Amino acid sequence: MRIQAFINLKVINKLIIFLLLLILIFSFIHYNNLSRDSYDSYDSYDLSLTKIKGFYESIKEEHIYSQNKEDGVTLSLINFLGLKNGTYVEFGVEDGSQTNTRILREKYNWKGLMMDGSGGDNLKINKRQESISYSNILELFEKYDVPKELDLFSEDTDYADYWIVEQVLTQYRPKIVIHEINQQPADRCVTIEKPKPDQILYWDGSNYHGGSVCAFRCLAKNNGYTMVYCETRGVNCFWIRYINNIFLHDYR
Repeated sequence: MRIQAFINLKVINKLIIFLLLLILIFSFIHYNNLSRDSYDSYDSYDLSLTKIKGFYESIKEEHIYSQNKEDGVTLSLINFLGLKNGTYVEFGVEDGSQTNTRILREKYNWKGLMMDGSGGDNLKINKRQESISYSNILELFEKYDVPKELDLFSEDTDYADYWIVEQVLTQYRPKIVIHEINQQPADRCVTIEKPKPDQILYWDGSNYHGGSVCAFRCLAKNNGYTMVYCETRGVNCFWIRYINNIFLHDYR
């Protein structure tokens, strides 16, 4: 989906970075007051701080197979987390040629599942035709044996994105989440009305779809994730999972 952004996502990214740095400063103060017996925890924190700084310095939005230069951000994230030969789920992929995970499958030996409501099955790339809603997404994950601790989850349904992500996170813990956003002003925490069970709705071309940056950021925080980046075209945002409020360096 190509929607012209009317919010300044560069400002949002700067705000995200600023908030992360505040968290890290307060964490530093806390760790600095720990006893010498806790130095191992401090060392882990210090390495994480270095890696976070390196991550933001390394981000380069780049289009290889993705729609909006998500490829570059995704590669920065997997390098930051040290993920290799990972697993993914992506839906809203159409025929599978323009996706966020194609580069991982073809260049980095990742394996996973793609789904879309049209185009039939393509077993060569494990793309399945399925109608997707928040009420059946867990059944679909179970049907295709999606691991609970998958490495990357990317979704784009053009409508009920917020509710589907919320449902997935009740049972699955991906290390990276990529989702589409509704480009409402940054301070508006809004979503579409929750669809009825088994109701599949379609985008009508308006701004009424999914959820805003604010709504998704709250969803991330409530589930132990941090929204770390939104690409500059204003279509997708990225989360990573964290533990104890500190980004860990040992995802392997």
